[in-house]
Amino acid sequence: VRVMLFALRQVLPRDVGVVVDGVYAERTRAAVVLFQETYGLPVGGEIGEQLHTVMSVLRHGDDPQRKAVCLELDRRRERDRRRTEEAEQELELASAGRDA
Repeated sequence: VRVMLFALRQVLPRDVGVVVDGVYAERTRAAVVLFQETYGLPVGGEIGEQLHTVMSVLRHGDDPQRKAVCLELDRRRERDRRRTEEAEQELELASAGRDA
């Protein structure tokens, strides 16, 4: 489990908060699903083989492969950042409406 968590920490954004504690709990399950969705892999598939494949591409794949993976991760991070920003703005507007 520790090796899997370490690998997940390498391939997922830092803000996911993967902790290499050796415990396969709800947070770990969520990280596994996020990993599988991020890389377009079957959710519930063999995580060890999937991690090995993705890490291999990131380390040894040709430049177009690495660039494609990195671009997709950047695109998803930007989308998530925008969604968070929009949600925060909506909360501020709702709060301001209650205060008025």
